Amino acid sequence: MIKNGKRDLTKHRKRAEDEVKKLTFEQKLIAFAGTAAEMEEIGLPKFWIGGECAHGIQARNDQAGELEGPAYATVFPNPIGMAASWDKEMMHRIGEVTGDEVRSLFYEGKSRALCVWAPTVDMERDPRWGRNEEAYGEDPHLASRMAGEYILGMAGDDENYVKCGATLKHFYGNNVEANRNTADSNISDELAKEYYIKVFKDTIDYSHPLAAMASYNLVGGVASTINPILRSKLKKWGLTHIVADAGGLQYTVDRQHVAKDYAEGAALAIKAGVDYFPDPVAGDNLLQRKAVTEAIERGLMTEEDLDNSLIDKFTAHSLLGVFPYDEKYGLPEQPFSTDEYNMSKVDTPKNREVARRAASEGCVLLKNDDKALPLKKDEKIALLGPFADRCPLDWYSGYTTKMVTLKDGAKQYSDGIICDGLYPRVKIRINKSADDNGAENRDGKYAVVKNEMLVMADEGEEAEIFTVMLWDEKRITLRAESTGKLLTTVKPDWARKEDEEEDDDPEREAVIFVYPDECFSWFVQEAFELYDKDGKTIEFNSDNAIRFWEDERICGIKNRDGKLPVSFETVTDVATRLEGIVEADTAVACFGLHPIINCKEDIDRSSIEFCPFQRAVLRLIRDRFEKTVLLLAANGPLAVVEENEAADVQAILWNALGSEEFGNGVADVLFGKESPAGRLPQTWYAS
Repeated sequence: MIKNGKRDLTKHRKRAEDEVKKLTFEQKLIAFAGTAAEMEEIGLPKFWIGGECAHGIQARNDQAGELEGPAYATVFPNPIGMAASWDKEMMHRIGEVTGDEVRSLFYEGKSRALCVWAPTVDMERDPRWGRNEEAYGEDPHLASRMAGEYILGMAGDDENYVKCGATLKHFYGNNVEANRNTADSNISDELAKEYYIKVFKDTIDYSHPLAAMASYNLVGGVASTINPILRSKLKKWGLTHIVADAGGLQYTVDRQHVAKDYAEGAALAIKAGVDYFPDPVAGDNLLQRKAVTEAIERGLMTEEDLDNSLIDKFTAHSLLGVFPYDEKYGLPEQPFSTDEYNMSKVDTPKNREVARRAASEGCVLLKNDDKALPLKKDEKIALLGPFADRCPLDWYSGYTTKMVTLKDGAKQYSDGIICDGLYPRVKIRINKSADDNGAENRDGKYAVVKNEMLVMADEGEEAEIFTVMLWDEKRITLRAESTGKLLTTVKPDWARKEDEEEDDDPEREAVIFVYPDECFSWFVQEAFELYDKDGKTIEFNSDNAIRFWEDERICGIKNRDGKLPVSFETVTDVATRLEGIVEADTAVACFGLHPIINCKEDIDRSSIEFCPFQRAVLRLIRDRFEKTVLLLAANGPLAVVEENEAADVQAILWNALGSEEFGNGVADVLFGKESPAGRLPQTWYAS
């Protein structure tokens, strides 16, 4: 059994050096920044170091790349939820499953990833961070052990080869999304050593991952992409490979202004230790090759610097066993055969059982007065709220063949389950543009859905009914009842093909499409703000949010793609929906944070306060039912002081979402099959 994942690199490095010697200068440029097809043409493995794997492999293949169609795999809870288990043995097993699936999908041609970009070990000192779900909390020891076991499980136990490599993210001082490409983290040397860098050092010592990724931010005025600490510490501590974050080369010039041009940026980064720029824009590989060539021609770096970078990169290749076997290096043949690693190891019932266990172990019981939990199987239970029967994906989630909702899980324990998302139901009028909030801005025709678009109804057509939800202080989603699809300004494929001309005027009228099943776009164009007569966003609090869609200030909806003058007519409010639930004695209020709308990469939360609409709805629920259990499905801490202090909220349970077995795992805890033994991995502040 290999100890702490540390393997002897001597023979692998010799192989890497020999592979580099075979290459011409042009081939070295392809090896440094070429497509998979180009690398195959010059005799290199058709493979790249990359791919997301925060909680199981993300092989959606829905972004730029040569592979088409998703590969379905096992999806585990978000890392912050896995950290809440404090269970190293379980984390190791999750790593084993993930490593098996990564290697198998690679062999099956459904993924090119083999040294994945995970885990994230950034210290979460600000719980409003948009990427809170991706990391393991605020303590270096806990994070290094939990992430370390994930790494060890992925890598496997072979003494010479790594089954699946890991890349630590993001080095270092990274805990904010706002202006993340230009933010300068002011961290003392002592705090860096004992906290922000310590977690990387501890994780490396504990599990010896292959690689690390530089963060976007600067630290003390030095951009992480060109920080010499990458080589002097990370590579000195044993990492074979350093990768920049996507766009890192361009940002050194265009946003951070730490390099005069791309040639200088490339030279500074490569000499600092970067071996790979995973830039997202088509043609960037040519930009990188041009930058490296120019840097060498201008004497900013040498070909030897490029060679050293490639040797590090190829050392990782050799450790992963992707080079053809050559006995002269004294290494055995790599043990990961296609006979063993194939689709038979992917998305299996055994893997799903691990996901279920992880979902239950990550449940944290925050309150339990009067033995409110566990629920009794003969109780008549109302599952209420947006997460009662929905499990939205987070940005780095893979696809699963079956996502289990709480409704699905609870029905295994009780026949007396009633489920209602408590979404208000409205009709929409598409109005005339108006500079005031008068009647002329509220006399438009009703909206209907035609050909995946929101349009005005023709004479005699019946108005569409929409369910509406306010997810934070200001952002709403609208879902058409007839199709079950959300409103968005993201163009569907057929609209993109029409190549419509777009205007950059932020006041333009938005074209609203109606086709997504869930919110899932980079700028979250499925979420809209409500605006007033001055075009300003309307914000709500828990005292005025319960009927927010009726607010007299509303003149329309808007997002980054424009605005549309609309008004709403109530069909069914929350109180009316609650009145219709007559049989249940116990309510499980399923509220929390939507992992795309509330916080994700590039979107921080403005506060940790409980959503005002959810709080207002919960007050109605508390008045209506004898017993109320609050389930917080959230990828970060929430300030639920009112609910914690309220005698009529008898129990509060937190789970971080993300798992394909979310519903089963939470139901196992709610009904007492499993103990809610999770513990918080970060501070939950009162406000």
